[in-house]
Amino acid sequence: MKLKRPDWMGAKKQNNCNRNLRPIVFELKKLNKHEINYMITEKKCLAIIFSYNINK
Repeated sequence: MKLKRPDWMGAKKQNNCNRNLRPIVFELKKLNKHEINYMITEKKCLAIIFSYNINK
């Protein structure tokens, strides 16, 4: 999970193949006007939930 910009978040799922991590899925989410105002800890919690939902 990355929080590089205040209005976007991204998550990726990786697979371990011969001791190399290879990306399988990469997703981006644009935060709405309410989510942009969240504190950093709330944004990190939102990122965890977001990454969990894409890995289902």
